[in-house]
Amino acid sequence: MNKVPSFLSPFIELQKLDIEKEKVEKLLQSIPNKIRILEDKIVGIKREQEIARDQYRSLEHNQREVENRVQDSYNQINKYKNQQMLVKKNEEYQALESEISILRQRIELGETEEIEILYKIDLEKENLVQSEQAFLIKMGTIEEDIKQNQNTFSELIKKKENLTENIQQKRRNLDSNLLADYDQIHSNIKKLPIISEIKHQICDGCHLKVSQEVMGRIKDHHAVHHCDQCGRIVY
Repeated sequence: MNKVPSFLSPFIELQKLDIEKEKVEKLLQSIPNKIRILEDKIVGIKREQEIARDQYRSLEHNQREVENRVQDSYNQINKYKNQQMLVKKNEEYQALESEISILRQRIELGETEEIEILYKIDLEKENLVQSEQAFLIKMGTIEEDIKQNQNTFSELIKKKENLTENIQQKRRNLDSNLLADYDQIHSNIKKLPIISEIKHQICDGCHLKVSQEVMGRIKDHHAVHHCDQCGRIVY
């Protein structure tokens, strides 16, 4: 490891703060998206649960419709029987008897259908109870994840504020010319670090080989040197 020139040491400390702040900012940018994904999961789970409830309600609706049709057929049979008591012609009586026979067949089919629907309702009700329990567990887990992400976001905001304050304080005590150089490099390359160590003639910032001229100059620990590939300050 190369020795850090004494005049660069405070800038290395500044850089550590800048790197930490950059990490915090990246985390802050990622959390809202995580929360949106979790909220979308909640919407999806609620939709699935509502579909399950609709299926159950649909079965109940079908059962009531069949029940009403069966009851209507019973009512119609009673009506035809009353009419049979009033008719005088055998043909009319037999015609009503034929209608009653058809209605009895409808009743038989309807009651069979109703039994099948009631069986499905029992199964669906059991499945719905289980899915409701799973729904509550999933919702609770996701809501807790959202809460944790929100808490983390608040903590990171505070951390960023503290880092910003520390950075501003640190910058006030630094050499203005070198600080301007530091800021200019940061503006040009965007990506930290700004100050990099040369290891085996490789700049630790851009990972490219520096020239022999740069290697010769960095032995002078009283001057500022730059990577001839990326422009970072090197030592």
